[in-house]
Amino acid sequence: MEQTIKSTLKRWENSLVRFGKIDQWNISEDYAALNTFIFSGKYKEARNAIRDCRDYSMAGIYDASTLLDKVQYACRILNRTESGKTKKESKKNNSVGQSKRFLSITKKLYNEKLRFKDGENLRGIDISIEDGATSRMVRRIVEKRMCQAYYRQHKEDDDHGARDRHYMKRATSFQLHNLGQIECAVGLCRTESTHWKKMYDPATGKKVFKKKDEYSSYEEASDAANEFALRHPEDKRQVNAYKCAHCGKWHIGHYTPEDEKNIMTWLHFGDMLHKRYKC
Repeated sequence: MEQTIKSTLKRWENSLVRFGKIDQWNISEDYAALNTFIFSGKYKEARNAIRDCRDYSMAGIYDASTLLDKVQYACRILNRTESGKTKKESKKNNSVGQSKRFLSITKKLYNEKLRFKDGENLRGIDISIEDGATSRMVRRIVEKRMCQAYYRQHKEDDDHGARDRHYMKRATSFQLHNLGQIECAVGLCRTESTHWKKMYDPATGKKVFKKKDEYSSYEEASDAANEFALRHPEDKRQVNAYKCAHCGKWHIGHYTPEDEKNIMTWLHFGDMLHKRYKC
């Protein structure tokens, strides 16, 4: 509808500039389109400007320069309204969560295979434990895919600046954080490695093992464990920090029954030593 009104006003403007009057060819269809837009209930300022053009042009005698000014003003208002609508929709898209906004591209990335890794799935690459060449290649692939996806969602924007670069970096970081998962194979359990946590993947809907959040030091992991306990007071199991043998980083997690059994064994052994040697 907006494009039809723009075309009509542009024809009126060209006719007024060249001939000093409105071309009467298809004038009934033009008025019908203007009436439809005026009674649509959207863009109040643009509707008022277009109504002014319609009413003045329907007078028996009108001044061509005055009508030209009204038509050009209506075109500016309509373009400004369209631009404002685009920016509003763009802001709305950016307010949606990353997992929901990029769900389709996430599924495609998970199914993509890497030729330089003998056809290994992209989802299974953890750049934090890979060599530098592999990490750079995977990062470049993900960055390209996510920037393309972001641009497709915001190609109607009038300008692209620092805000868009910020959101594209966020999208890339989001996908790089998700990489490094393995499928929930039959017979595989969480206790075989402390690097992954068992959960449902929102993109595939399947049970998978996703890598845990990594911390560079014990202090950072301990602070994260304390924050987790504050956010989840209903969770009665203790959350501790531990160093992962798989990646060399620090993770947080609950004590497993095997951990509690080992702790109780060592506590019992310590009590026995204390009683025996009274130290």
